[in-house]
Amino acid sequence: MNNTALLSIFTGLSINLVVQFGLGVRDIIGMKHYQLRFSLYQGLVLFLSIIITWLGFAYIIIPLGFGFLETLLLLPLSILFSSLIEKGLLVLLSKWISPANTSVFSAYNGMVFGANFFTLRVAGSFMEALIMAAGFTLGYIISMAIVQEINKRSSIEAVPAALRGAPLLLISIGLLSLVFSAAAAFFLQMVEIF
Repeated sequence: MNNTALLSIFTGLSINLVVQFGLGVRDIIGMKHYQLRFSLYQGLVLFLSIIITWLGFAYIIIPLGFGFLETLLLLPLSILFSSLIEKGLLVLLSKWISPANTSVFSAYNGMVFGANFFTLRVAGSFMEALIMAAGFTLGYIISMAIVQEINKRSSIEAVPAALRGAPLLLISIGLLSLVFSAAAAFFLQMVEIF
């Protein structure tokens, strides 16, 4: 049971490693006003994409024995699954989510691919994949809320004009990713000690 709790905490911290490389930044910077329901919607798409991709690879692709081609198939299948899930959820949740706010065919700028890559390399069972997907989703929602709060506060506080908007958000995302990366490294060291 301890391993599953450790896995969920680590995945929540490590989703920011993907953000650190700038893969999920465009959607955050493009948002003018933070909407919790949009972050929850993106988190749901991320969660379902990870689960469906893991199931597809665990029960279809890996048993076929493609070898190194499995990694090459991961990107297009991540994009395909996330796009299909997003389109399906748009039909179901069209009352609450505007189609203009979605990023279909981008897999959230590589965020789904990064989470799928980690999950396929680490998760050995469906329960571990489920825990990792939940950790990645919660980490993403929390990081979106933190960055959007920084964006909101920057419009209230005295911030130089050259730093308003995208430059401040990029700096904030970089610092946030450093903090989360350091926490993940510290967390791994603590696990090794015990």
